[in-house]
Amino acid sequence: MRGFIRSIRTRGWRVGGARESNEPNGDAGIGRLLPGSRPRRTRGQVGLAALLVVGVVILNLALAPAIHGAPSVYTVTDCTSANAAVSGTGLNLDTALTNAQTNGGGVINFNCNSSGAQDLHLDKTLDITTISPLTIDGTNQQVALDGGGIVQDIEAQSGANLALDNLTIQGGIAAGNGGAIDNEGSAVNLINITIIGSQASSGGGIYNSGQLTLDNSSVINNTASNFGGGIYNDGGGVLTVTSSAFAFNQAQVGGGGIFNNGGAMSVSTSAFAFNQAPGMGIGGGIANEGGMPTVSNSTFAFNQAQEGGGIFSDGVLSLNNSTVAYNTASSSGKGGGLGDITGLDSAGSIVADNSAGGSPNNCAFPIGADQGYNLESGSDCGFTSVGSLQNTNPLLASGLANNGGPTQTLALQSSSPAIDQIPVASCPTIDQRGVSRPDNGETACDIGAYEYQDPVSDKDLALTNVPANLTVNATSPAGAVVTYSPPTVVDEDSPLPTVSCTPASGSPFAIGQTTVTCSVNDSDDSNSPVQASFTVMVLGAAAQVSNLLATVNGMHLRTALQNSYDEELTEIRSEINGGQTANACANLSDFIVHVQGQSGKGLTAAQANQLSAAAKNIQAVLGC
Repeated sequence: MRGFIRSIRTRGWRVGGARESNEPNGDAGIGRLLPGSRPRRTRGQVGLAALLVVGVVILNLALAPAIHGAPSVYTVTDCTSANAAVSGTGLNLDTALTNAQTNGGGVINFNCNSSGAQDLHLDKTLDITTISPLTIDGTNQQVALDGGGIVQDIEAQSGANLALDNLTIQGGIAAGNGGAIDNEGSAVNLINITIIGSQASSGGGIYNSGQLTLDNSSVINNTASNFGGGIYNDGGGVLTVTSSAFAFNQAQVGGGGIFNNGGAMSVSTSAFAFNQAPGMGIGGGIANEGGMPTVSNSTFAFNQAQEGGGIFSDGVLSLNNSTVAYNTASSSGKGGGLGDITGLDSAGSIVADNSAGGSPNNCAFPIGADQGYNLESGSDCGFTSVGSLQNTNPLLASGLANNGGPTQTLALQSSSPAIDQIPVASCPTIDQRGVSRPDNGETACDIGAYEYQDPVSDKDLALTNVPANLTVNATSPAGAVVTYSPPTVVDEDSPLPTVSCTPASGSPFAIGQTTVTCSVNDSDDSNSPVQASFTVMVLGAAAQVSNLLATVNGMHLRTALQNSYDEELTEIRSEINGGQTANACANLSDFIVHVQGQSGKGLTAAQANQLSAAAKNIQAVLGC
């Protein structure tokens, strides 16, 4: 099921967990969401937030790996189960993990003697305690760590140092926090990871109170009975999300995709879709309570909550170059796109076509600060700063699609008013897909998470093998029928466009010079139409007599015979030029008789026939 990052494998989405926090659960937690109230950080969490910067530095120092040369490698060959209690023969994951943590970390990989997916069922939680770097790498093996709806998958204890690469972590369950992964103050790095089908009180997929990074990963179809269907980031947590997908996650109280409870959080080049915070819930995609997170180059679409269908923020949240569209709030006027956003700053973003059962649909209140170049389909967000557009249809695609890059996007149509609206000095370097901004050497980039790629000018249309200039003899007083091979069309299209020449091959050409013009058209090419030309010279009677004279002189006949023919032809040419057609016709007949009389004597038979044929053609041109 890998793919909201390019597809959940079968539905166009890619599919890529947390001890009980200080946040109350059950009826007490829900009670905080009654009208006029919101979930707040409890005692001690405010202090954590205030000491966040210092805490991050200390955590970084505490988790810094010592350098001891190449890490040890433990290869799991027994994939019948993750745990020793129900395992077969060979090294299983539970034993490999014990060995790695006993011996100072290392790398655990898999060689299960099978090319298919390996579903390793857990009968107990994988407990990560080592402060030395530990990597569990499922590359090339399609490994799934499966709690089976019975146990939590992974718990990383405070001070641990864990990296997970190319794994699916699924089916975890926790009565407290973090169904799939519970990060209790450690450093956890997730690369190419799918978190799917897990559940907990908060942090259905992941609970984080340490340092957590997600890159090119998917958090899909996880559930929290309280907060953070996909991820719960607690007050001391530092969460960094890049190029990742959150879809079909659900939290009953708040944060269908992510709930940020005052922690540090950065989200970029990611997509949030079809996440929910139903009932009294806040923030279908993201709910931020008291933190100062940043969201950039990301898309929020088709998410749903009671308030803030796309994003809910009770704190200073920065929204940059993102798209928030087609989200829904079930409470009228509670911000289908953005809810409770008085502390939200926005720049270069689209907020459009969201629904809250009536105005305001896009934003519950005007945003805290319009940093410019925002676009809204209505006017309730208060986008009035430089370059911002209100009551403007961004002309977005109707649905998410794989438009390139690791996550799905809402493409801009070619006529969208969001295109080329942000000066280059205010443009980020890439869009959600990693496409450069601006595109094609332009001086402005687009509003929202998607940079429209202007078509590169197609100008390869050409004509080759153009005929050389032609010279032919007229065959009648009207001229001659001339045939030629038209030029060859060069283009990338198939079939090729057709070349047209005027006059066409096989047409009658009058005596004298005619220019033939050939042309080819292709609407795809900016240099269309392409033309080429050549000339056709049709020789009349006088010119043909001159050529006949040259032919006679080139035969090297005996002097008396050549002089005789020269005199005859020179007189005929004079008569033609003087308009004495009848005399020229008669003298041409005499010339033919004279030539045939010399066949086999002063002329060879071939020479006699050649000269006679030329003279007869001249007669035809004269209409004799």
